[in-house]
Amino acid sequence: MSPPTSPQFSHELHGMAPLTLQERRLRNKAASAKYRQKKNQQQNEMRQMICRLSEHNAVLERQLQELRMENERLRSSADRLRGKMVAKKMLRQWIGRHQQTRKDQPPTSPTSSSSAFQTVSKKHHYHPYATTTATNVGDEGFELDFDDDDDVCLED
Repeated sequence: MSPPTSPQFSHELHGMAPLTLQERRLRNKAASAKYRQKKNQQQNEMRQMICRLSEHNAVLERQLQELRMENERLRSSADRLRGKMVAKKMLRQWIGRHQQTRKDQPPTSPTSSSSAFQTVSKKHHYHPYATTTATNVGDEGFELDFDDDDDVCLED
């Protein structure tokens, strides 16, 4: 068994006089102060780290919100463009069917308009994001155009 390592026995082993009660209290007081100082330093470092991480978290939260808003805008834009594509396809199909019926019908006078053209010239809602309008283009056919206001139009 090894001898005790208290300061009093340590001094006795090295041939020194044992520590007095006052000396032991002073050493204990110094050790406690050193421990409290180290503990306070660690707590301050932790507070600083928490502060830095909280600030970083706030920045990331703002970025996340901005990215979610951008994602929503892009989804909306994609939906609108998808609607235009669907409207364009449906309009081309409709025009193809009605051009074929116009070719099969006898020619009409230039002053009268066909019922097919009257139907096309009204606004039609093929998709929630796209509306169509038509203009008289004669026998040359129809051309599909997208206006600045996101309307799908037929032009010559």
